[in-house]
Amino acid sequence: MKKRKFIAVLFILLFIVSQIAVSQDIKVPEEGLKSITPEEMKAHDYYLAADRMKGRDTPSPELDSCAVYIANQFKSYGLEGAAAHDNYFQYFNLVRTALSTPNIFILNVTGSEKKYRIKYDFTPMHNTANKKIENKKLVFAGYGITAPEYNYDDYKGVDVKGKVVLIFKNEPQANDSTSVFEGLKRTDYSKIRVKTENALEHGAAGIVFLPDPNRPFKKPPNTWPSLMRHAMKDAVPLTLEENGGNNLVCVNIGKNLAKDILSGTGKTCAGLFRQIDSTLSPCSFEIPGKTVTLQTSLNSHPIPVKNVVALLKGSDPVLKNQYIVIGAHYDHIGTQNGNVYNGADDNASGTSGVMEIAEAFSKCNPPPKRSVIFITFAGEEKGLFGSRYFAGHPVPCKA
Repeated sequence: MKKRKFIAVLFILLFIVSQIAVSQDIKVPEEGLKSITPEEMKAHDYYLAADRMKGRDTPSPELDSCAVYIANQFKSYGLEGAAAHDNYFQYFNLVRTALSTPNIFILNVTGSEKKYRIKYDFTPMHNTANKKIENKKLVFAGYGITAPEYNYDDYKGVDVKGKVVLIFKNEPQANDSTSVFEGLKRTDYSKIRVKTENALEHGAAGIVFLPDPNRPFKKPPNTWPSLMRHAMKDAVPLTLEENGGNNLVCVNIGKNLAKDILSGTGKTCAGLFRQIDSTLSPCSFEIPGKTVTLQTSLNSHPIPVKNVVALLKGSDPVLKNQYIVIGAHYDHIGTQNGNVYNGADDNASGTSGVMEIAEAFSKCNPPPKRSVIFITFAGEEKGLFGSRYFAGHPVPCKA
């Protein structure tokens, strides 16, 4: 069975190499094609998926060992390091974030105030700032989207400077295949990071994410282990560190709190949700007579991890400044309950394939017209972190 597996992978790799070679109008020498063998694939796979690598969790010393192994393979092929300072490692930070105290949500209505409970009424977002804001006016701002190409702007006609915006997650007509927002496919406008950046650009002081009316639960979404009854309290989630951080207080709220905020306006979450989806027209407005005081507190610890990236420079003086990227993730899920999850097919075999393709192309003389980047990503199992970082920070290589 294992032999058949390696032979199948071998044929796939040979097909990939041949297709790239045809597209680049080059001939991969016989020596290059012969360098892709089941024996080498097996050797790479067995190293990466060995029990001693403990499942290559992100982060872990074992994952770091695999990164060194991959970099050494790239170096042995004569490929350059493509990260900063000709390094084979593209470093980035993950952040392990835990709730701290205090966390406060107070709704002020014409001189009286009501305090709400964390977990039951509100939960801090993972991207929230460690900050307190007091007596801020509230503005409903639809989905918090400004999309000129779709002729849609939730911030048009409202002033949100120094105020807290109430917005829905996702994007209008998310379940409509005919939506101008690329149908059922989610655009970047649906991302929390993009909504946060847009609120900052408009001068908002905070964001309150409204509950999805189609969601049956009254409590707000909760991903904090410390607020879960049966979760391990030290099971702190990892997130990708964003450049510059965030200066906004950001929280989720439940249906009862949303109802209290909208009371007296004649509006409901469900009604606003339907109105925007049916008309694809913003209906933003300031909430009269109410302000909020918000405070969120987190403990965050950065953790450095790395992608492994190498470069084969192109041979064409113009086309060498274009890049073909061949990649796979080299991490897996580690150990659970004392069992090693080796990840031979997820994705040691894919990583082995990247190394074998890199070796084959390193033997091309001349090289392909375009430059080729060979990269293995960390943190895929935790949230596509390595590939997300690479997409936002292409390696500063120059052919």
